[in-house]
Amino acid sequence: MALVRFYVFVFCTLWVAAFFGAMGIFVIASACSMWYYSHAPGSELSLPIWRSYKMIFRYHWGSLAFGSLLLAIVQFVQLMVEIFKRQAQNTGQNSKCMEYVIKCIECCLACVECIVKFINTQAYIQIALRGKNFCYAAKDGFELVWSNPLRYSIVGGVGAVIMFLGKIGISASTACLFYIFITYV
Repeated sequence: MALVRFYVFVFCTLWVAAFFGAMGIFVIASACSMWYYSHAPGSELSLPIWRSYKMIFRYHWGSLAFGSLLLAIVQFVQLMVEIFKRQAQNTGQNSKCMEYVIKCIECCLACVECIVKFINTQAYIQIALRGKNFCYAAKDGFELVWSNPLRYSIVGGVGAVIMFLGKIGISASTACLFYIFITYV
């Protein structure tokens, strides 16, 4: 019974972590959407982050919970496969055939996890933009990416380069400031 409670706790922890990630993606997409559409004459932008969180708890709680549930299920199955692999190694019942089967299962689950994360991200963005439920938003997001693959890959590549340069810039500036602080203060 205690082992079942432990596994329920682990699953709920994965689900909550995925939900917080979903909230982050939604808030960023929603705030950017509010900023983009607030440049009309007579419109002003006030508290977009607060309004985004308010929209999550008022309208989109279930959609974000469903998407994060899908991700938590895949991650939990990956964890169970890893536990099974460790138990087989510890008991000495690990044959080469079993080792290859477990590696194939791990590889397939990693691919499924990447696909679920990709679809969830697109769905959360569509939920923030259009306010649809998870299934329709996932379908719309996938169709949008599928109809513009070159544009999507270029924008994704440029975004990845900018994110990398931003991380390097923030790390370097923080290190320099800390060095100056340690040396002169």
